[in-house]
Amino acid sequence: MNVEVKSESYDWKRPNRIYVTSNLTEATDKFFEDQKIRSMIEKSEVWSKISRRHSRLINSVIKKSFGCERSMYSRYAGCSCPCSPGFVVKGGEFMDSEGKRQGFHSHSVCIEVTASGEELKEFTDWMDSLVPDLLAEQLTPTD
Repeated sequence: MNVEVKSESYDWKRPNRIYVTSNLTEATDKFFEDQKIRSMIEKSEVWSKISRRHSRLINSVIKKSFGCERSMYSRYAGCSCPCSPGFVVKGGEFMDSEGKRQGFHSHSVCIEVTASGEELKEFTDWMDSLVPDLLAEQLTPTD
């Protein structure tokens, strides 16, 4: 997977944050919409499984690319409401726009993670393989 720092900012209120755009996220969102998961009455275990795998993939890319000791997904990374999800990191460095190494202790960055065509296909094929389980969830009565 390719990682590119798109922007960085000195951030004394919420440092140690990485905000991500990715073609994996776009594929996950498309699956969510195509399968009409939003309209499901019960919380979907399949959707939870997909969300966890997506977060783990991005998380591993962050740790590998920036040398972070720890990286954890948070829906509330940028704000007290879930409007700006991201990853809260500990340790690690990035190259700023001037080519200087910066730590995340006082900065936040926006990155773009691009999965190769093969990686993206593997992920979307895996999601598609879960459609029967998703349909079974919708048919299973709840108590």
